[in-house]
Parts: sequence; structure tokens; C-alpha cells
Amino acid sequence: MNLQNELLNRLLNKYERSGHCLPGKSSNRRVGISLNEAEFPYYQRNRRERVEEVNAIIGRMQTAGLVTFRYRKGYEGWLIDKIYLNLERIPDAYRAVGRLPASLQARKLLEVLTDAYMKTGRPWVRRFIEDEQKRLREKFRASRLLPDKPGLAKDLFSVLQAAEKEPQLMRVLSVQCFQDSKHLERELLGFLLSIARHYEPDTVTYSHQSEERLTDNEVLAQIGILRYPEIFELCGDIILTLEGTSIPTAPFARGFCLQSETLAEVQGIRLDGIHRVYFVENRTNYRALVLRGIPSDVLLIYHGGFYSPAHGRLFQQIARAARDDTLFYFWGDLDLGGFQMFERLRKNIIPGLHSYRMNSSELYRYLHTGKSRSADYLHRLEQFQPRIEDPAIRDGIAAILKTGITVEQESMLDDDMAL
Repeated sequence: MNLQNELLNRLLNKYERSGHCLPGKSSNRRVGISLNEAEFPYYQRNRRERVEEVNAIIGRMQTAGLVTFRYRKGYEGWLIDKIYLNLERIPDAYRAVGRLPASLQARKLLEVLTDAYMKTGRPWVRRFIEDEQKRLREKFRASRLLPDKPGLAKDLFSVLQAAEKEPQLMRVLSVQCFQDSKHLERELLGFLLSIARHYEPDTVTYSHQSEERLTDNEVLAQIGILRYPEIFELCGDIILTLEGTSIPTAPFARGFCLQSETLAEVQGIRLDGIHRVYFVENRTNYRALVLRGIPSDVLLIYHGGFYSPAHGRLFQQIARAARDDTLFYFWGDLDLGGFQMFERLRKNIIPGLHSYRMNSSELYRYLHTGKSRSADYLHRLEQFQPRIEDPAIRDGIAAILKTGITVEQESMLDDDMAL
């Protein structure tokens, strides 16, 4: 550990948070740090060699005019109580540790932010940039969501801009932006996740309403960064057009899968004979329905949890291709998460969406398999209820609020289950 740099950096950190440094502020207080156990545990009076080491370093810094100090009362000439930054030699202190002054660092970061603001089309990224710009102008410091090094901040926005165009695999994106397959994951991943959790609208809304935390992969997918290619699972008699060739899916009686890269190449989807489309949240239930066989006029889609933008685009294509009289259903858990998924799909993609097996009769039928919920959970569910227009779900919510029990889809697998 370089003790001189450690002490000077701590002093400069305090200076940058003080009225001596911040715009529009003033202060007549000295900037100092204590060498007590709490603030600087390395300096211990029962370790003579450490005390002598630190004292010698502080003595050299005082001779250089960077700091002053005072001894602890009763231990004069031996134990230093506190050291103070010499405010008349601030530039020398910054040079001694090879650090940019806060105002200059802020100016460089503001240049990066201004450039990024002009290049992004995402409103939520612009809100993040605006918040950071305000903070930097007022405090000369970025929040923990933004790298404090301008070069790394520039890299961060390069990734966000590239992912804005189309979803990409993380390491492919890293190579594209930095010619290094691991730079994104190694240096930027934590920042990207934190920014998305605080600003990406769907992620923020879900997190505020749900007791379940989205996985890192789900959050990354929302901003166009994929760890692995996404897989879309469907079952039904539709026709896909690829490279001008029509491909019927009816022969795939046990369902079929599309990779996200393939979906980007699909030129069209036809649902000529489809009258009902079911989105099924849980894979176990989806597979059970597929294996039991579905009617010829039904399209079954594995919805999964918090659907990604790529899944959203597939759902939109299907909705646009459907006949005017096609009915759309969503089957999810009889709980807050399931209701949120229904409402998100209805609000964003399919306004006429209906619920399937999410009413009170289903809840009471499988009540013995359910899970007891806390008062806080039920309060959040009660607050969410006014957003729901579907009468069956409103009925289901009322039953949950009355019983305090929620039911998962897997409990609803039975022999007479049929579409």
C-alpha cells in the first residue's frame, strides 16, 4: 500500500465534497482526517513500526507543503491525531497522486455525456444522462452508476448505442466495440445492470411492483445485450417465410423453436387457420399442453417470464398476422407476477388479450396447493388491482386478497386439462 497516496486521496476526497470545492458553496473549515482506529486502522499505537512509518511519511508531506498535522493530546511527539490538507497547495496534492482535479474530471465526463446524449434515441438513457449532468455540475462527482473515468464512461455509451440498434451477444458486442471479447463483461457489466435497473422503464416498473428480482440476463436482454441466443418456442399450424420460401410448421406436432438470429431473417408469418392463440408463462405447462396435443386452430406460445424486446417483436408479428376474429389468451400463475405479465402483454402488444384459468374458481380449486402471502405482498397486489380491466383476473385478485393464498401454474396440471 502506498501510504502517501492513500492519505492524500482521502484528504482530496473530503476536499471535493466540501464547500471549498463545490460550485456555489463556501467553507472556512479545515479539511482533515483522523488517524484513529475507525478512520485509519493501519495506524495503531501498539505497532511501533507502523507508527514510525506513517509519521515519517506525514513528515515528508508536511515538508513538501502538502499537509499539516497535530499530535494526540498527551502523546505529543509520538502519536499524530489528525492531518490537514494545505488548501494553498491543492494543485500540488493532485499532482502528487497523479489525479485530475474534480472540476476537470467533471468537465471531461460532461463532454462524454453531451456526445452520448446526441447519439442515443432511447428516452430512458437520455434521462440517465440528464441526471448525471446535473449531478456533475452541482457536485463535480458522478453517481455510482457512471464510471468516474471518462474513457470507461465513453465505452459504456458505445455499448448502449450499439445495443440500441439490435440485440447482440455480449462477447460479439464487446469485440465489435473494443476488439476485446471480455472488456464489456470485465469492466462495464455492473454499470450496465445498475443503469438498467434504475432507468429502463419496464424493468423499473416490474421491480417496484414485484417481490421477485429480475435476473441479470433478463435485465440485459431488455437493453439488447444477450449472454446466449434467445430461443422462441411455439406449437401450431402457421407458415413462416424465410428467404422467399414458405415453411409450414404443422408437421412439428411436438412444437418447434426459433433462434433470435433466425427470427431476424423471417420475412413473414401467416396464421391462416389459427383462431386462438395462447401465451403460456410456465414451460412445464406449455410442454404438457404440447405433448397432449392441441387443436388445429390453436397456436401455443411459450411466454416465459419477463419477456425480452426480441420476444416482444415476435409477439407483435404474430398479433399483426392474426385474423381480426382471432382470440388471444394468457395463462400465468395466479399471483402478482402472473398478473403483471398479463397486463404488460395486454398494454404493450395485444389490447384485446383475455386471461385463461386465472379467476377465483381456479384459485379455490387448487387452494390446497397454494402459498400463503405476507400482508405487504397483499397490499402491493391490492394497489395493482385497479390497473387490471380483465374481469376474470379482478375476480382472481379479490379471491387472493380474501384468502391470502396464491397458486402457481404447475399446480393446475391435471388429466382433464385441455384447450
